[in-house]
Amino acid sequence: MKNFNLFYSNKIEVLLESLAGSLKKPGPGVFEPEIIVVQSKGMEKYLSLNLSRYLGISANNLFLYPNSMLEYCFEKTGLKKNESVNYSSELNTWAIMELIYEFRNKDIFAEVLNYIKLSNDSISIEKLYQFSSKVSRLFLEYQIFRPDWILLWEENENYNGWQSFLWNRLSEKTNQNSVVSQFDNLIKQYSENKELLNNLSGRISVFGIFSLPRIYTDALNFFSNMCEVNLYLLNPCREYWGEILSEKKIQKIRRKTRQKDLYLESGNSLLASLGETGKVFFDLINDYEINKIDEKFVPGEQNTLLSGIQFSILNLFDYSDKEKKKVSINDNSIRIHSCHGIMREMEVLKDNILYILDTDEDIKLSDIIVMIPDIEKYSFYVKAVFDRKDDKVKIPFSIADRALKTENKGLDSFFKLLKIFTTRFEASSVLDLLEDSLIYQKFGLNEADVEKIKDWVFKLKISWGLDPQFKKRFDLFPEDLGTWEKGLDSISLGHALNPDDFVFFDSVFPLFELETSDQETASGLIEFYIKIKKYSEIITGGKYCVAEWADIFLSLCDDFLYFEKQAEFDFINLKKTLTDLKEEAFYSHSEIKVPFAVMCQRIEKIVSAPSSGYGFLDGRITFCAMLPMRSIPFKMICVCGLNESDFPRNYFP
Repeated sequence: MKNFNLFYSNKIEVLLESLAGSLKKPGPGVFEPEIIVVQSKGMEKYLSLNLSRYLGISANNLFLYPNSMLEYCFEKTGLKKNESVNYSSELNTWAIMELIYEFRNKDIFAEVLNYIKLSNDSISIEKLYQFSSKVSRLFLEYQIFRPDWILLWEENENYNGWQSFLWNRLSEKTNQNSVVSQFDNLIKQYSENKELLNNLSGRISVFGIFSLPRIYTDALNFFSNMCEVNLYLLNPCREYWGEILSEKKIQKIRRKTRQKDLYLESGNSLLASLGETGKVFFDLINDYEINKIDEKFVPGEQNTLLSGIQFSILNLFDYSDKEKKKVSINDNSIRIHSCHGIMREMEVLKDNILYILDTDEDIKLSDIIVMIPDIEKYSFYVKAVFDRKDDKVKIPFSIADRALKTENKGLDSFFKLLKIFTTRFEASSVLDLLEDSLIYQKFGLNEADVEKIKDWVFKLKISWGLDPQFKKRFDLFPEDLGTWEKGLDSISLGHALNPDDFVFFDSVFPLFELETSDQETASGLIEFYIKIKKYSEIITGGKYCVAEWADIFLSLCDDFLYFEKQAEFDFINLKKTLTDLKEEAFYSHSEIKVPFAVMCQRIEKIVSAPSSGYGFLDGRITFCAMLPMRSIPFKMICVCGLNESDFPRNYFP
């Protein structure tokens, strides 16, 4: 008999108690970890903190995302690591690029070729990268939401044109099978060998997840043949609400049919219109053979506007005009503010938080969360309002879900460094780069030295270009007038010659306004120029494969960036980002040569992704992104930035 159990409640705290009660019961193995499947780092942190409060101590808990859970279970059944698909879609981008380029002349890729071709019929590698990145992401989503397509493609590679052909070539190149076929094979093997799941004798707990694609629920149902699988689901309604429809859908159905008695119900109009995803998920769960259902719904009161709405959703009804209750003028359970700008929005938010903290002694800073669809856009204004130096009352806060590039100071310097190689090395661009503290300190310079170098550049009339040969790239005569090379020759000559000797040396006029103390400044500038020229020749010298580019970028960091001890973590993260880039190439077995611009796009994409988990639930007010699976309980929830352009977010696959 399957051991597939459901725990329902309208309160996440009640589900937490049920989970803690289950974990008190000893598992089958002392050293077997407790598998807890969550959807975010925030939920992982919430459970880690609160399980220890319920149990006294919480250890040997393995928190996994749904993808990682499948991979873990596959390995436990004896499947080799390299037989399952790596779920990072970006890892396959380089392999897809190489495959499309390799088979570009096949008729099956005619449509793709028309998209990535330039006007002169040559292939745009930048377009090829962008296209491959989109395809890689789609292949990942096909495995989750269209597993039947994947199985059909693997049976017949010509089933769906170039996509099925490319999918099969990708599997061969990376030497991996899809998660869909792996799961399908596992079911077939289990029917012949019931001992296949013996190593899965532990317990799997799925906590606080609102929705899962069918492939995950099918897998959990299958694994329940051997291990205990518990789903702790947050359900806002104690009644069955799988058949309710929104008023909009009801009217649409009535217009299409002439039948009068359709028995269509909306139940609770708010739940019917906004709960479509949950309705589908709960109907999906009800299709399985359930061993145990534990329902613990908390009825609550109707003394505020918010609790009244929650009560009507819980019991699946709408208040009629006669049943409606008066709301107290002092009821602050739901507030809506309309502000003329972001700064004003943050100021109103701060005033409300201060008011609540002053009037409600039970609310702590950690009980307040502020969710914003575009957290990057608002982070500057959050700091401007909540971190004012002249404020008498300071409100401690943290900002989570920010991109790595906004948290790592070294990345800003690194991108400035990359950008300089796309310019003509104008004096303004180079001096702007040299003003960066992480860069000028690497060459033994300080702020005063940089100001002195600016003065030299102005007097020597350095305009653009590294040397005469550099100007030939722009089909210009290779003259040294206004180049950095000629300017530095003047500085070197000014140190070497006596100021009284007013002479030209090899058509170079010496800069005599130099003092003995300027030698170290000049030495640092010359070293900077030599390295800039070296990497300019490397980067513009040709195309390299991804692994070679990663080595070049790592060397670039070592030669140009200076990190003090307090910024060592930023340096480690920067180098890890570049090392991960190298590992992508090794994983995908790709050796395709790509231009510098493509690598810059890839790094930009890596560091623009939100770094989840940091700054979340650390005892302060939490500002975070408005993610769909964020179900952690807070006493005060603030939602900002619901602007027309930001919410709902546009997603383009």
